[in-house]
This record gives sequence, C-alpha cells and structure tokens, in this order.
Amino acid sequence: MGKDTVDLDTYDTLVCAIYDAANDPALWRAFLERLTEAFRGHGASLRLLDAHSHYPSFSASHGYDDTFTQQYLDYYYQTDISIPILEDADQGTVIARSEFIQDRDYQNSEYFQDFGRRWGINDLLGGYFMKTPSCNARIGVHRPLGEPTFGPEDKQLMSRLMPHLHRAFQISRHIQQIKAQQMASQHAFDHIPFGVVLVDSDGKPVVVNRQAEDMSRKDGGILIRAEGISTGAPQTTQVLRHLIQQATGHENGKSYSGGALSVERARSTLPLSIMVAPLNAGQSVFGRDNEQATAVVFISDPLQEQHVSPEILSILYGLTKAEARLARELALGRTLDEISDRYQLSKHTLRAQLKATFGKTGISRQSELVRLVLGGPATLSLNR
Repeated sequence: MGKDTVDLDTYDTLVCAIYDAANDPALWRAFLERLTEAFRGHGASLRLLDAHSHYPSFSASHGYDDTFTQQYLDYYYQTDISIPILEDADQGTVIARSEFIQDRDYQNSEYFQDFGRRWGINDLLGGYFMKTPSCNARIGVHRPLGEPTFGPEDKQLMSRLMPHLHRAFQISRHIQQIKAQQMASQHAFDHIPFGVVLVDSDGKPVVVNRQAEDMSRKDGGILIRAEGISTGAPQTTQVLRHLIQQATGHENGKSYSGGALSVERARSTLPLSIMVAPLNAGQSVFGRDNEQATAVVFISDPLQEQHVSPEILSILYGLTKAEARLARELALGRTLDEISDRYQLSKHTLRAQLKATFGKTGISRQSELVRLVLGGPATLSLNR
C-alpha cells in the first residue's frame, strides 16, 4: 500500500466483505477480521448506537471478547478521550487518534491506563459512517503500544470504505425490516381458519399457512409438496393444476379467474372444498414479487370444527362468560337441547342468556347471532 494510494485488491476484498455482511449480519465479525489484517491492527469494532442513550442496538468486534465490550459500555466509554473528537466530526470523516491527541496525553489518561493498555488500544483509526437523529454507526480499528501509528495511506483506505459501510447498513436494515414484515405476515396468515397456499406460475407453493400444512400431514385428500399440490386421485389433481394454470395466466397468455372443485377423501364422505384465484399483478405478497406468488389456493375442511373464541366475544360485545359460551356453541351448530345436556343447564337459563345476548349485540334471531359470530374476528385464534 503506497502513500496516497489504495491497494485495489485489499479494497475490493473489504468491499465484498462489507456487502456480504449487509446480507448476513453474522458476517460482520469476518469483515472486522479482514479489516484488522488489512490495517495491521490488533483489533476492530463496529457499533450501531442509539443517538440519545449511546447504547448499541448492534455490536461486533474482532480481537476482543464480550468482557471488553461490556466493560467499555458500562464505564470506559465515558472516559475515552477520543470520543468527543469522533462525535464532533462529520459523517464519513476518518479520524486518527494520534493526529489530535498527543501520545503523552493519551497514555496518561485514565482510559489508557485502566483499559486501553490492557486491551492493546493505543492508536485508533475510524469514525462515524452514519449519523441520523435516531442512531449512529461507528467503526474503529486499533493498534497497540509499540506499533506505528496510522498514516495517510491508512486514512485514505478507511475513507474509501466509509460510504460502503453506510450503504451496507442501510441495505441491512431494509432487509431486516422485510424479514420482520414477512414473519408478521406469516404469523397473521396462520390465524386464518382454513388452508391457504400461495403458488408461483408453475404451481409450486411459495407460502403455506399452518392450516394447510395440517391438512397435508393428516392425509386428508390434499398433499402439498415443494413440486406442487396434488390430491388422492390423478384426475382431480389434473383439474386442480388446470385451475392453477388458469389463475396464473399460463393458458394461451390469458388471465383467468381460477375456479373451484371438491376433492373426495377415502376416509370421509365429506369432500374438501377448494377455490383457486389469481393474485393481482404488480402487488407484493409477504415481501415477495408476484413473479413468484401468482395465485392463491383456499382449502376448506367441513370436518374441522370452527374455532370461536368466547374471550373475544366477551370483549367485542360485553358478554358474560356464560353468554359468550352460548353464542359460541350456537355458532358451532349446536341446538339449545344439545347445549343444555352438554353443560347441565336448564333451557330456561339458556333462553335467559340468549335474550341478554340479543340485547347486547342488537340482534333478535339466532341465525343473525350465528352470522355475527362467524363473520367476525372471534373465529381467529390468538394462540395458533
């Protein structure tokens, strides 16, 4: 590495390592190891800090263990005489400690005497590569006492890396946000009380909710595998795949609306009900482009008892525990006689509860109550 020049091989290696870490945060340690080697240092650290508390939401280091990080954050950060210089500098500015603080002053400081000497920190090269109202990101590489201080060529290389570090952290945060949205969407997806499968243009599953997975595992007439969705009968499978092709627009380049079919099961006289529908082009589903998810398959099993939460009914309509239980039982298709036998309650008591439920919900017929319950959020499980 010559004066006022950057070794391109070293630079390229470090830039590649930066963007690898942007995609996988676990690789920041590997980048810091390469950074330490490139600068002939003793160790390096990288932190994403809260702009107000200065406490890190992310921290990685090479050459130091967790004790170093904890001691620094708990106390020695406050005694580090390099920090005011770093904080006063603009985003992207690279600071070498030896340029601003004389060796004698630094080595006589509490920070060096009690902490820096022990961890091999004499000279520092680094700075803030990101400064925002909410968070700041800082990087630093260190050399121990007895080693040469960082020179102009070191500053030049670090300066070239700073914009890439800034961009990489922006990319990393965006990726993490997308992953969090996908996880939240999948979690919400699993609350739907019937099977749902998003498929790509080849009919291969992209997203499968828990209900659909359960139906496939139970050998209930539908089988969901990586290569596609099939049924117990080849002819029915062919019809299903034809509907998916229609919904994905794979037939003659046209877009269709999918369709529906019943799937017979060997273990039951009641078939599964399946509906296939297209997804709107240009929209994003769970962070995925519609080039991947182009159609949705809904699967309903009439043998699966509908989930109804009496707790949610109580919250929504102010029902007592007994009234909410009655509303749930009626929504599940049970008669007053069956409910009376099930809970050892008189029909007079149940009619009184039903009258109170009508008054609180503003309806006057059992059919309306059933429609209200099954059409509302009480059918969604909070714990599924």
